[in-house]
Amino acid sequence: MSKVCWTAGQRPDLVALLGRARALLLEAAADGTFTTTEPARHTGPTPSNASRHLTALRQAALVSSRRHRNTTLHAVTALGTSLLNGRQPLLPA
Repeated sequence: MSKVCWTAGQRPDLVALLGRARALLLEAAADGTFTTTEPARHTGPTPSNASRHLTALRQAALVSSRRHRNTTLHAVTALGTSLLNGRQPLLPA
């Protein structure tokens, strides 16, 4: 996954679209697979609020989630990466 080189404060368009907390969570998650509590630690919301925001991001197809034992692992999707990078996703021909 490509590293994103901005912070939510530098992308008012993304903050306007997603809200500050979701934009920060999406950015924090861009470096790879993560648990619910990992980005919460870096961005500020409680784990329960992070979970709620991640649910909204998952419903928008910006992150995917899967269970591994007693943990839920999340990853940014290609659509989420494209949104973070400010470009259109590559669509199949």
